[in-house]
Amino acid sequence: MTTRARLTALLILAVALLASSGCLFSPPEKDDPVITGPEYLDYTTQDNLIANFEEAWNHMDFTEYRDNILYDGEMAAPDGETYAAFTFYFIIPDDIYGESWGIEEEKDHTEGLFSGNDALDGGPGVKNITLHFSNITIWSDPDNPLEVYGDEYPVGTKVRRFQTDLSIELKGTNSDGYSGYEVNDHVDFFVIPVDVDGSTEYRLWKWRDIGNG
Repeated sequence: MTTRARLTALLILAVALLASSGCLFSPPEKDDPVITGPEYLDYTTQDNLIANFEEAWNHMDFTEYRDNILYDGEMAAPDGETYAAFTFYFIIPDDIYGESWGIEEEKDHTEGLFSGNDALDGGPGVKNITLHFSNITIWSDPDNPLEVYGDEYPVGTKVRRFQTDLSIELKGTNSDGYSGYEVNDHVDFFVIPVDVDGSTEYRLWKWRDIGNG
């Protein structure tokens, strides 16, 4: 796994099954559980974008994440201009990708994460993801009125800091004896406005992982 989130190894404890006997009454029959798919909000507010981000990850819905959450650099902003595509920024430079990676690397790695397939090193694939973002700051304008990490942006671009609470459950045990991971970091999300059939929506433009500081 990459350094992109400073994963802290967590052994997920097995749940003990309790056997009961001597019941006076049998429990009522239950209908089969209804499995519901992801439910997405419209993308007309920054908060809805983040809620949909959580929903896509919790359902490991790569198509939604790729098509409607990440800014692809091709959709025009309300000013009619296009801007640099999504970029992820590491806490610590990665041996392969340096200080950041772009949208294609983000799509490749997320698709692999969501696929449930075994890792390239032979470790088990992902069984379940639980993700929630808690607000630390309010939505505000970027500090630099002209650019962010060297990239220009349109009016309406906003940034907000979040606490990340992420649990990843694996389908088995990896070589270190762990069956899951937890991430509890702070992130800055920059969101960019885009024009969709005359309406303003938002996409994730930049993701900066900043640890707990």
